[in-house]
Amino acid sequence: MKEKKWLYEILNANDKNEAFTIYVAHLEELKDYAILFTEQDGKNKMPKGALEKTFPGGAKILPLFAGNSVFVFDHETILGMLEHYASCFGMDIELSMDTNVVSYLMQYQEGKKVPEDFTLCIDYLIEEHLNYDPMHYFYENVRFFGKPKQQITLFSEMLSYNILRTLDKKLWKERRVLQSTLTKEALIRKTDYEFQVLQEIQTHEEERNYLEIIYRSVYLTLLKMVEIQLLHPKWKLEHKMQAFLSFFLEKTGTIPKREFVLAYHYFQKTTAMLFFRKIQKGKDNLPLLKNMAWDLFHIRMIEKAQHLYVDGSMRIYMIPSFLTFDRGLQEVLLLCPVSRIAYDRIRKKTYVVYQAFLDLCQSYPFLQSFTEKEVWLEKKTVDCDMIHSLEVSLKAMAK
Repeated sequence: MKEKKWLYEILNANDKNEAFTIYVAHLEELKDYAILFTEQDGKNKMPKGALEKTFPGGAKILPLFAGNSVFVFDHETILGMLEHYASCFGMDIELSMDTNVVSYLMQYQEGKKVPEDFTLCIDYLIEEHLNYDPMHYFYENVRFFGKPKQQITLFSEMLSYNILRTLDKKLWKERRVLQSTLTKEALIRKTDYEFQVLQEIQTHEEERNYLEIIYRSVYLTLLKMVEIQLLHPKWKLEHKMQAFLSFFLEKTGTIPKREFVLAYHYFQKTTAMLFFRKIQKGKDNLPLLKNMAWDLFHIRMIEKAQHLYVDGSMRIYMIPSFLTFDRGLQEVLLLCPVSRIAYDRIRKKTYVVYQAFLDLCQSYPFLQSFTEKEVWLEKKTVDCDMIHSLEVSLKAMAK
């Protein structure tokens, strides 16, 4: 497909001007794609406060996108620019939260102690124009269905999430009480509906398999990079990277770009990286790696959910940010922000580019040798045998 070739050239262009030239030259062929370029200090500024904030105790709101402004390519926007020298689009700022933040919501309501930053976070969030997107958190916890105790906890956490989404701001400011503007009955109905949606996902084989494949693909990357590091700690960095890359091209037919960047830093810093600080030879690392994989799964789901939607005559792009108290997860987000992203509006597919990965391509000859065909190879399914083999290898090192 020729449009794939042009899309590849746009996403890997040297700058937005080169990308713009390619897009305009193939405007009709690329009309099904919407593309977002991030840039520093461009005209279309993103609201900084809503996307990025550091709190005194270490909690952070971090953007998934690099830069502080965006330049967009979609058929309607570009036509408007070419015909009228101006075009309008909207930005929907959406905040996701990790499991710890949602747990703090519930603990605060129960009168339990929470980090000092928690109340500061709420103070800040209620002043910003944000949408709270719970679905990625919910997807992360679909695995708990069928486990009665965990299901009760999950429902309570979902209820707390919905209280924040419908918070009585006046009551919070005056009395520091987390209470919804909805009636108790309406709040429970809303949460119960979302709970039923998750149950349907769990019982729907295609949806469940989709989530499992994404999780397994992320978990596989962590297993492989830790196996390489623990088995061959004295290998040169280039040898470790080559082994990591060769494994995925052979086994899955694709390059896990964010995880490739993560592996690059892990192989150099090992446990000095906060995200990997608890990984050690001679211990059972599998429970830790499974939880770490759920963190990366959460981020991957946010990326896959990025899209352009239409509200009346306005095209609106989702701009995601992430609130976390976990410094290891903050480290991961800061290492590899998204620099470019494309949405296939017909096939509902997302193509993500990280500047950190492009920088590595410039630094390593074996990455520069990849052709367009190799980059767009059809992905193979990550089967359980691949994972089992690596788990056996890591368990052997724990003895």
